[in-house]
Amino acid sequence: METSHYLKQLVSYNLWANSRIAEVLIKVDNAELDKEISSSFPSIRKTVFHIWDAEFIWLSRINGVSLSAFPSKTYGKEVAIDAFLTCSRDFESSVKNAPDSFFLKSCTYKNLQQKEFTNSHAEIIIHCMNHSTYHRGQLVTLLRQIGIVELPSTDFIAFLRN
Repeated sequence: METSHYLKQLVSYNLWANSRIAEVLIKVDNAELDKEISSSFPSIRKTVFHIWDAEFIWLSRINGVSLSAFPSKTYGKEVAIDAFLTCSRDFESSVKNAPDSFFLKSCTYKNLQQKEFTNSHAEIIIHCMNHSTYHRGQLVTLLRQIGIVELPSTDFIAFLRN
């Protein structure tokens, strides 16, 4: 399998998996989304914000923009799930029709502390999609802790089977 094909597939998988989780999240009461639960981030909503922030920041970097703050800081909590999915769709749209050369291209960006780094688009995509998968797993655990046990599979192999 070509690297570019795999990366496009990975970004499509990310959108698919985030959409499946979002279908559950939209049914959860706001109080439950904001309930403090011990994890990397202290609530379900804050975990969703973290995934969105990271995807938005990395997509911005690929597009030549280094942000100086998390995008979720400028939005109210009511937009978390919509913004989460919109960013995943935008990421897929940006990558889906990219030529092979796009993935080899280097990207120089500044992190939130304004320190400069350079990575290839392929490395950024792999990192970002891995990061989202990690925190999506935390969302599943957080949802189980509030009593939601009927959760869709977000495994890559389940995506491939669809």
